[in-house]
Amino acid sequence: MNEEEKALLEESIKLSRENNKILRGMRRDARIERFWHFLKWIVIIVATIWSYYLIQPYLEQLQGAYQNIQDAKNAVSDIQGKVQVDTSQIQNFFNNLKNN
Repeated sequence: MNEEEKALLEESIKLSRENNKILRGMRRDARIERFWHFLKWIVIIVATIWSYYLIQPYLEQLQGAYQNIQDAKNAVSDIQGKVQVDTSQIQNFFNNLKNN
């Protein structure tokens, strides 16, 4: 092997080691990034579940209030269906009040 081939081989080895160092760093950075990404999603999921349990009593109260409003609306609808108002009698009553 002559000097030129030896120099090329040494430079090739040097570049190979440098590339290996860079690739190992990239792999390490990818692992760290993957870990932080996983941790971020764990925090988001835990925070969502935790906030649901904190808000749940208020949601149940709100649902109960909504149900009460629906029951009251249905009761009013039932009363309206049972009561029949003759508007002509009411009109006569107001006309009588005006005349007096």
